[in-house]
Amino acid sequence: MRNILVFPDGNQHDFLYPINRDIEVGERLQVHLSSSESIHVLVVKEIQKTEKAVFYLLDYA
Repeated sequence: MRNILVFPDGNQHDFLYPINRDIEVGERLQVHLSSSESIHVLVVKEIQKTEKAVFYLLDYA
């Protein structure tokens, strides 16, 4: 199953789900974007599950 971060601008990025924890709505995530070498703090505002993927919709903290 794919795990996909959906950024506020609509961009989607696959990510490796952490084995040792659960990600829940309202949780803050630090996201490192290698393309811009920047770190963003985002909040999970919604989680949508489908047959093939889980989408984590993010918003700026």
